[in-house]
Amino acid sequence: EVAEIFLDYDWPGNVRELEHVIEGAISMLDGTVITLAELPTTLLRTANKESQIDEKKLNLCYKINELEQAMIEKAMNYCSGNITYAAKCLGIPRQTLQYKLRKIAKAKRG
Repeated sequence: EVAEIFLDYDWPGNVRELEHVIEGAISMLDGTVITLAELPTTLLRTANKESQIDEKKLNLCYKINELEQAMIEKAMNYCSGNITYAAKCLGIPRQTLQYKLRKIAKAKRG
């Protein structure tokens, strides 16, 4: 399914966008295979419009991403915007939090 999404997506940011998506997915990876849960919601939304992916599978991904975004926003508020401290509170590397914050900001813009 992930391979289909990668192939179906237009990649308006070209190789750099693909690289960022893969780096972000790898940073969240528990196993050895990238799944829908590691993909950004913007990619899943676009893929959903372009291909016939089982809607039930996407709902879980959306919920996971929504929960992740809510937790990140709460941590950032709790830590007064201090990314290093917020990353420690969330138990993730600072670079991962920075990537996720950029992803959230981009999704909010459009």
